[in-house]
This record gives sequence, C-alpha cells and structure tokens, in this order.
Amino acid sequence: MAIVVDDPIVNLPFEEPNRHYRIRGGQTELVPDRRPSGYMPGLRTRGGKQTLVEEEFVELQLLPVLDDLRGIGSINIAPFLTSRGTETTLKSHVSHAVIDSGWERTVAKALDESARIAAWAKNVRLGFTIPYQHQGIKHDFTPDFICRLRDATGEASDESLVIEVKGLEREADRSKDVGAKRWADAVNHWGKLGTWRYAKIHTPYELSSVLGVVSPA
Repeated sequence: MAIVVDDPIVNLPFEEPNRHYRIRGGQTELVPDRRPSGYMPGLRTRGGKQTLVEEEFVELQLLPVLDDLRGIGSINIAPFLTSRGTETTLKSHVSHAVIDSGWERTVAKALDESARIAAWAKNVRLGFTIPYQHQGIKHDFTPDFICRLRDATGEASDESLVIEVKGLEREADRSKDVGAKRWADAVNHWGKLGTWRYAKIHTPYELSSVLGVVSPA
C-alpha cells in the first residue's frame, strides 16, 4: 500500500535538517529532529511483494570525532586581562566570570547560589566550541556556561550542563541547537566523559527549570 504525504518537503535547502517523517503502523508521523543514520536489516514480504519495513529500521548511534592534535579539553587556563565586565564567583575555578550582558550576570549569580551546581565556569578562553552547520556551511559556536551538577546526595555527579543564554532568536540559532543536540548525543554515546546536556534559556528565570530538582536518595 502506497503512503501519500501531502507536504513531503519539511526542511529548508540551506539549513541543517531538523524534521523528518517516519512510518509507524502504516501512518506517517512528523518527528521534530534530524533523521538518524541507520539501515534496514533486509526485505520483507508484504501483500505478496518484497519491501523494506521502516519499523525494523536500526539506528546507528552517533560518535564524536576526536581532534588528535588538541586532545581532551581542560578547564585549566592561564590568568588573563580583560576590558569586559566581570562578576566574582564562588563555585568557579576562575575568580571572575567575564560577563557580556545583564542576563549573563544574573545567571552567574544564580549558578553560585544553586544547590544543584557543584561547579561552573564562564566559557571564555577555555577553547570549548560546538560544531554546527548553517546554510550548508560549517561553523563553531561558543556556549556561555559549563556546569557540573550535584546528584541526589549532594555530591558532585558526572552530569554536565552546557547553557546558552539567548535573547533575540535568529535563524542561525536554531541550527546551533541542532548541532548542540547532536554533539551531546555523540559524547553521551561515547560514554567516556560522563553525561552531558545542552539547554538554551531566553531569560534567567528559566534556569531553575533547566537545572531540575533531584529527589533525595
């Protein structure tokens, strides 16, 4: 039985794909994510004809592409001077966080005050960037904050959170979100750097929901 899709083109030609169709139970479903890489295990006979069955699709997990020259990144940086605004820190290994907006200052203070945060750093001069594609061109972007979270016992866990503070939303920002999700999926599947999450907040007041609440053990 042929399945007809009224609107088969769901992605723009010069942006990284962020939606795709899948078939479940003979019905099409629009999924808000890029189609994963994978394969079909083989042909099946249905209605007297051989066909590929999407329900048997086997997804291939993403893996990070390592930079052998740079190695694994580190938060150890040399002291530096800056003419930009700063905020003193309590839970960061850097004495002052470089601040680019009033919202970033509010988030920095909230991270120091949050019981969910074991440690954090403003991502300046750490060399931590996330790759993404926009309009067919490869880019890197530098998210604002990197955090290490506490678990239910109050101890530092292996869960890390990358936070981007964004006011005005631009077209390229959606491509960054797709790239960041793929980066986190790849690193988590690799499994050698703990668990990572990416979150974008549009106001400092969204921070508490992003950090979440862990029930006591």
